[in-house]
Amino acid sequence: MRAGVERITPSFARAELLSLLDRGLHDVSVSRDARRARGTGIPVPGDPGQVIYVWFDALAVYLAGAGDRWASSERVHVVGKGVVRFHAALWPAILASAGLPLPDRILVHGYLTVDGKKISKSGVSVDPFALVDRFGTDAVRHALVRHVSTTRDGDLDAQRIEAARTADLANGLGNLVGRVTRLVEQACGGVAPEPGELDEHDRRLLDAAGALPRRVDEAVDRFALDAASSAVFELVGEANRYVDRTTPWVVGPSQQGRLAVLVRALRAIAHELTPFLPATAAAISARVGERVRHGPPLFPRNG
Repeated sequence: MRAGVERITPSFARAELLSLLDRGLHDVSVSRDARRARGTGIPVPGDPGQVIYVWFDALAVYLAGAGDRWASSERVHVVGKGVVRFHAALWPAILASAGLPLPDRILVHGYLTVDGKKISKSGVSVDPFALVDRFGTDAVRHALVRHVSTTRDGDLDAQRIEAARTADLANGLGNLVGRVTRLVEQACGGVAPEPGELDEHDRRLLDAAGALPRRVDEAVDRFALDAASSAVFELVGEANRYVDRTTPWVVGPSQQGRLAVLVRALRAIAHELTPFLPATAAAISARVGERVRHGPPLFPRNG
């Protein structure tokens, strides 16, 4: 059991389970007193005063849904921090007793909160459809992924979504896409140029774009989706600073080479954004293909 604890991410969830094991964890009863369970659970045959423990029943249902895939596929559980002991202790015990393979990884996320209070079915709530209607799907996704920690509790409200949409998406990413595509249309007739002789500014941005997939993969592997998204937007910021430093709108022999560097950076950004902001990533990729096309703002500032 302790060896399996290494499969849990992040470390605080792993430490919680180790503490539970250190206090002594031996047998777990499959049944519960029916009065204690308030009637919830499957009745135990021959003993009307007992019901099957609801968690035992719920966890075992996974096998019915997974079928043969349980033994043949990678098994990754994504669970809330409040149910770690069930998914990381009880569930592996059920599997081990049945001679079945354990989960390969257990990824533990924090809670969404509003004004510091946990969102729940019967308490504090937020209407996701209203947020999407107001800000758009990708803007809501972006605020959730980049500005709410994957593994810690994080507050969600309209002000945070609006601030992230304005700063990161409209002023940052949307501005970069608009500047680059407009300049390529004007200077190159919409044909994506090739890099020329590179200087240190060019190489720095190309190196950052080349390193982006590795940075994103490493962050995702440790279940830090916020860090993965932040890596993408750090490149967005670096590309905008590159535009300001190198002024590719000034006519000269290096202009097309600068634009080529920026087009490559945008392609890397679009590719790594795909799992996080799929609609936005597709729109950027459509604008910086072999033909570069300028279009309306991706995130209008008055939206």
